[in-house]
Amino acid sequence: MSSHREAPEISKDPVADSSDLYAFVSPDDPDTVTIIANYVPLQLPAGGPNFFEFGDDVLYEIHIDANGDARPDITYQFRFRTELRNDRTFLYNTGPIESLDSENWNRRQFYSVTKVDAHGKSTVLARELPCPPCNVGRLSIPDYERLAADAVAPLETGEKVFAGQRADAFSAVGVHAIAVQVPLHQVCHDGTRKVRGRDPGAVIGVWTSASRRQVQVRGGDRDDDVVVGPLVQVSRLGDPLVSEVVVPAAEDKRFPPFAERPEPAGLLPVLHPGRFDHLAKLTEAGHAVRGIRHAAMSDDRHRHPLTPSGQGTVTLDIGGGVGALVIHTPGRLHGHDIEVSPVGDPAARSRAAVRPRYVRGGAVWSVVIAGLRAGRYVVWRDADTPLTEVDVPGGAVAEVDWPRGAAAA
Repeated sequence: MSSHREAPEISKDPVADSSDLYAFVSPDDPDTVTIIANYVPLQLPAGGPNFFEFGDDVLYEIHIDANGDARPDITYQFRFRTELRNDRTFLYNTGPIESLDSENWNRRQFYSVTKVDAHGKSTVLARELPCPPCNVGRLSIPDYERLAADAVAPLETGEKVFAGQRADAFSAVGVHAIAVQVPLHQVCHDGTRKVRGRDPGAVIGVWTSASRRQVQVRGGDRDDDVVVGPLVQVSRLGDPLVSEVVVPAAEDKRFPPFAERPEPAGLLPVLHPGRFDHLAKLTEAGHAVRGIRHAAMSDDRHRHPLTPSGQGTVTLDIGGGVGALVIHTPGRLHGHDIEVSPVGDPAARSRAAVRPRYVRGGAVWSVVIAGLRAGRYVVWRDADTPLTEVDVPGGAVAEVDWPRGAAAA
């Protein structure tokens, strides 16, 4: 996935601009997956004497979704620190750099690696790992490949990491790459060590993001700027060329913060109102479905107080001959139970409560009834009055709109 010089705003901030993302089964170790995120695009060798580096004030992250819910199950965070050894010269180096601790290398970078699990628990895996120098030429860097190899760091938890300058695979320029090699059993949701390409456990989702503090105060006469506030995502890369191909130029700067979840179906109706109404409805249904799935997987603190009649929460169970139904309702029906039954069998009713589904821009109200056998169903206005009929297909989600003027029991 490659996206050089994407949105206009992030193109002005190259150290936070994610330009490439790769994920593949490692050819040197088939029991691992390698993920590479590139930043600081389009570097030229003549870009000195202030050569390229990661941002000390940027949080770089690689996210892994192991179960297909578009939420990170594992996140690797990379934070960088720059060290100036000799402040009496403007030179990057004062002689050949032949090792990662060379006295001739004036401006070095180190980084830490933190692993965050699906519950938000953070574990620092390594600190003060060295980056290799920029490859500025053979007189300064006689053997860059050896330095780059020395900068590959094995971690005690089984991963390998690297951060530093590499050649861009698509052009004759450089990038700054962050790479992590992870054992497959750590990213497969069932812990499988060996998988085949057709196995469901062989599929993972990956994306990379860069974040900055929300507020920066310039130091003025003082030496240091001050950055405060929460971290705000300023760049992400998951789907290739979405910003260039889909997002109009007037809205480009909205893309990185909007796309916290990689969902073009939700992006298009917002950026092009009225042109993708079918996707807008699909997105609302998707938010409702994901909300039900999330509630079923969460603890009681996250469950909505208006649970369906009976005990427990509703879980989405579709596939084969089983589907689900989403009924879009006005907000005034909040909390009302809506019933459905197969046509010809009014006694066999399923019901659920109207709940708010929080989507970008506000809330929509809907009922989600899952686990319905494929067939035609009656939607009941009240216990005795049918409202409409709808076909529920197997393995899919059907939708129906509640008439705005209709009451409910």
